Amino acid sequence: MDLKGKTSLVTGSTSGMGLGMAERLARAGANIVLNGFGEYAPAKAHVGSVGVTVGYHGADISMLTQTEAIMVYAEKEFGAERRDAIIAINLNSAFRTSRLALLGMKKQNGGRNVKVGSTHGLVASAGKSAQFAAKHGVVELTKAIALETASTGSRW
Repeated sequence: MDLKGKTSLVTGSTSGMGLGMAERLARAGANIVLNGFGEYAPAKAHVGSVGVTVGYHGADISMLTQTEAIMVYAEKEFGAERRDAIIAINLNSAFRTSRLALLGMKKQNGGRNVKVGSTHGLVASAGKSAQFAAKHGVVELTKAIALETASTGSRW
């Protein structure tokens, strides 16, 4: 995967899986916008050691105004387009983390993977096409993976 010249905004990326995803995207060449409530300086240094540009924004993405603020920050600092960031945050990250989770679940002969969606996964609304497409994609991705792994002991 070549992401040189692209920007990835990774929520929950000051530690854990989010940090791991940010590092993986950085290794693929993407500049990274970190976000999360944890201590961000060590995460920023860790991801930055890969050689990409790393920024941080502490937005609480459960709040609309702060979600808008982080998107403005990403676009201003990195030139990221809002639509692409919405798809990357909501759908691409779900696809990638699911793929990686499946590897571990296979080794353990099962496991659980929970995704949190929104009403936009089921009902479209005007002016939110990227959000609807991404959230609907997560719902359908989860259904498809559940069907594909039904006999493996994994639950989606």
